[in-house]
Amino acid sequence: MNKKIVLIFLSLIAVSVYLLFVTTSLSFNSALRSSGLLSHGKEIHRAIDLNEEEFVIYKTQRRSDNIPVLAHLHKNSIGFWSVEIIEEFSDEIKLASTGWVDGVVSSRFNDVFVSGFVWHRVYYGNTAIRKFSDDLPILMPPGVGIKITQNNNEFIIHVTVAGDPYPLNDLILNLLRENHFIEK
Repeated sequence: MNKKIVLIFLSLIAVSVYLLFVTTSLSFNSALRSSGLLSHGKEIHRAIDLNEEEFVIYKTQRRSDNIPVLAHLHKNSIGFWSVEIIEEFSDEIKLASTGWVDGVVSSRFNDVFVSGFVWHRVYYGNTAIRKFSDDLPILMPPGVGIKITQNNNEFIIHVTVAGDPYPLNDLILNLLRENHFIEK
């Protein structure tokens, strides 16, 4: 009788672990769908935030009208994903963008100790009128890192800056428009 109870108990534990594994592996798509978003799209960035939780920036679309969005998803300590922020494509500026902060960086520059956060901003657009992945990095001010992915008129720009997070939105949008990289 005791062996039978132990066997049933171990079976229940095995089934519970299996179900937990299956539900956590499906939770990413479930989080997107429950937020009204399509579950197919493109992962733009994956990292660990200041709270030591995994997060993903994901480009997808709203289910209701196929408007492009950037979704900011977080994974909790037991492995379930949730959509924290949805940044929608703006018809006015023809971009969707989202941002986050990384850990503190410290360095010495000209005998001055500099310390600050690393600020990230990701932009998505689909109004490029010419290739700009070679030209835009040259136009960035010192201390600003940039990664560009461009496929025809669709583009993703990931900008990083340490220290003072001056208005990255205005900087990128103005550079794209003034240099005729996107439709005005």
